[in-house]
Amino acid sequence: MFVVLSLALVSLAFATVSGAGFNPLLLAVGAALICILVAAYPAPRALLHFRRGGPPSYFLLVLTLIAAVLLAPIMARELNWQILGMTGHDVHALNYHWLTSVLLASMLILAGSLAATKQAGWQVLGFIVGAAFLYLGGAALLLPDYAGSWGNIGGVLGLLAGLGYLTAMLVEARKARQVTGFKAADTSPPHRPRARELAPDGEERGAGV
Repeated sequence: MFVVLSLALVSLAFATVSGAGFNPLLLAVGAALICILVAAYPAPRALLHFRRGGPPSYFLLVLTLIAAVLLAPIMARELNWQILGMTGHDVHALNYHWLTSVLLASMLILAGSLAATKQAGWQVLGFIVGAAFLYLGGAALLLPDYAGSWGNIGGVLGLLAGLGYLTAMLVEARKARQVTGFKAADTSPPHRPRARELAPDGEERGAGV
């Protein structure tokens, strides 16, 4: 589901808001890739069902909401740079650096939201989001003055977000294992007492009923 939504987001963005004008060819290419992925999926109809592996993680949801609020002004600024830079011959805009950065932030928010709903593959998504925030936060601290960098404050917040996601995933995974263990204990067959019978020599021995 995440891959399909990401492809749709990328193709739509590059076809409409890249600053180079509307490009229907990119929409057609994105649609074709999505159709190929859906057709190759073992159970295509399962992509239309939102089956959760448990109750949603409100901590992950709040963490994703905070990340979205903090990333929103950065995304708006870089999207504006992308559109204006295409006419101003900005090298970053011409190479779609700003648009790529906006899409990266959008996919982090999308992946965090899907992980919070605990759909299939939510644990993998959560760990990927956490690792991505750690990487981006570390890069921002190493290159605080680089074009498009989050800066020192953004780098620290990125590291905190990454640690928050990874910690939340470990806690949620432990809870999921505990719930699975309780369910397995409830569905296990009851203990059947062993009956006692007399052996020919008069001694008792256990025998299953």
